[in-house]
Amino acid sequence: MNFIREILSLNEKLSLSQKETAKAVGKSRDAVSNVLKMAKALDITYSKAIEMKDDELKNLIYPNSNPYRDIPEPDMEWIDHEMKTHKNMTMMILHQEYLEKYPDGLKYTLIPISKFFSYQIS
Repeated sequence: MNFIREILSLNEKLSLSQKETAKAVGKSRDAVSNVLKMAKALDITYSKAIEMKDDELKNLIYPNSNPYRDIPEPDMEWIDHEMKTHKNMTMMILHQEYLEKYPDGLKYTLIPISKFFSYQIS
């Protein structure tokens, strides 16, 4: 969340416009505007932001940005073990087992399968 701190810093210390700030941090003017509005509403200054942890700052500025943040992702090491151990194992079966443990868990299409493949390669 360094870009949030950077936006606050550029706005407070250099008094840059939202357009100039957006260009400096590589974000849209709307994104800069949203960060500044939320920070102002919550009375978050740059000096307060640097004392916060990244997750804390992100959750304050972007509440509910990820509705799945409290749901654990499937364990990729477990998936790898199950796929190698059981001859007829499929990702769909493993997903069903995951949903039995976490009924409100990630939908099959939201599981970061790319992490599984990168895990297998490494």
